Amino acid sequence: ARHAAEAEKRRIDRAAASFDCTLGYGDPRIYPDQPVALQGFKPEIDALSWLVAEASHALEANKGLTTALKLETRS
Repeated sequence: ARHAAEAEKRRIDRAAASFDCTLGYGDPRIYPDQPVALQGFKPEIDALSWLVAEASHALEANKGLTTALKLETRS
């Protein structure tokens, strides 16, 4: 029970800030719990440590491969 409570606290702490984006070129190598560094956004956003919370990959005839990401701040 202690591990479950600690894991839930870490999840809540990570969810303090979130960021959703779709990559111009999909990358199937991206998966949840990977650390991510953002660049080219506001300095406050770039300075945070991010973690992939969700990664959705889609292959469509008119768009090719895309990857949609939901990111959360790392604790």
